Amino acid sequence: MAEIADGTTLPVEIKFRRSIRPADVHGVQSFRKRFHSPWGLVVTRDHFDFPEGGEIGQVPLLDFLLAF
Repeated sequence: MAEIADGTTLPVEIKFRRSIRPADVHGVQSFRKRFHSPWGLVVTRDHFDFPEGGEIGQVPLLDFLLAF
């Protein structure tokens, strides 16, 4: 879980796998619905995907760590 400057809570989940299935992001989806988060983030092994207008983005671990 992360919090942005305006106080909005965003779910962050780590799935260190070669491929991410829709069932793998169920926890992020549940969190988003419960806390009304605008989007969520899944940290992956090497997959990058931020769909246009999507609600859950995927970013490789190395990129995620370099953001800090």
